[in-house]
Amino acid sequence: MLCNSDWAVYRVVREGIEAQHRLERAAEEQITLLLHIRRVCRWAVQQAEVLLQILEERPAVISCVGSSRKWLELLLF
Repeated sequence: MLCNSDWAVYRVVREGIEAQHRLERAAEEQITLLLHIRRVCRWAVQQAEVLLQILEERPAVISCVGSSRKWLELLLF
């Protein structure tokens, strides 16, 4: 090798460069994961709201699952 640059000569420099790239990639992944978490939470709230609406429309079902309804309300609010 005719290159005298630190990255070419020293293994620790190459490892440091690789570690820096991993940190940058981890930050990108963190942003992506937060977006997915928000989407999943929004979906879960929508599903719970639909379930609460169904329970309110069917009084016979409410008497059978009254505790489930209260649990869902606590979960949502």
